[in-house]
Amino acid sequence: MKHLARLVQSATPTTAVQFRKNAYGKNGVQSFLRDVLAMANAAVEGPRYIVTGADFDARGRKRLFGVDRDDFSGTPAYLPLANEHIEPPI
Repeated sequence: MKHLARLVQSATPTTAVQFRKNAYGKNGVQSFLRDVLAMANAAVEGPRYIVTGADFDARGRKRLFGVDRDDFSGTPAYLPLANEHIEPPI
């Protein structure tokens, strides 16, 4: 868990780490699948992360935002959604 906290605090956007100000929610299924597919196809070794609740301003400074717990309530369930639409499974 400390690794993820460090990642949120110190990482910058790369092909292995993406930042989104808001969670995808019910209406963001296409955006979620697009982001996952892009990261799956990136020439990166190791794990990849999508961090929600963080964004960068015009000066490149990271800003953190609260994300409503309901946005991660399991509707849609992200992993099954990705496995349903992306082959081979991620």
